[in-house]
Amino acid sequence: GNSRIRGLEADVRFRPQSSTQLRAIVQFLDAEYRSFSYVQVRTPVPPLTGCAAALSAVPNLYTVDCGEKQPYNSPRWALSLEARQSFVLKNLTVTALAGTHFRSERNIGFAFLPEQRIEATWTSHAQLILTPSDGPWELAAFVRNIEGDRIPQFMIYHPFSNALVAATSTPRVLGLRLSTRFGTQNR
Repeated sequence: GNSRIRGLEADVRFRPQSSTQLRAIVQFLDAEYRSFSYVQVRTPVPPLTGCAAALSAVPNLYTVDCGEKQPYNSPRWALSLEARQSFVLKNLTVTALAGTHFRSERNIGFAFLPEQRIEATWTSHAQLILTPSDGPWELAAFVRNIEGDRIPQFMIYHPFSNALVAATSTPRVLGLRLSTRFGTQNR
């Protein structure tokens, strides 16, 4: 195979005040297989693929041509947005974070079947962190995948079961995290 991959990325951070930070990461990816072909043994049915398949000059083989397809897990656009705000309440700093991540449609399998192409997705997260000004600990409450969507990450064809098998992202996760520092620190 042979591919062409080129793109741009911009990472912008803005601090309107010392306790506020805004961040945006924008990615553009122009990726394409220029050539990507393989052979598969001939069976009573043609290969299960979204690519062009033809009987090869070699007996009992198919040639599968996936040239000009968008490569695996290569969304054209990706965008991450995040906001962070801190507040001081007596001896405690409260930091709130919220963010979201977008990826445009993409292939999640190498057979390029219609089922292996997923639509654009958004995944968001939020976190609230409590930090004392004189203590070595930190307490955080968080939620990941606020939308609760189980987004397929990859999908393969399982030949023995004649099924497509997928692995998905984690479900919505709620949690608490307690962190501490041990030992002495230079201040």
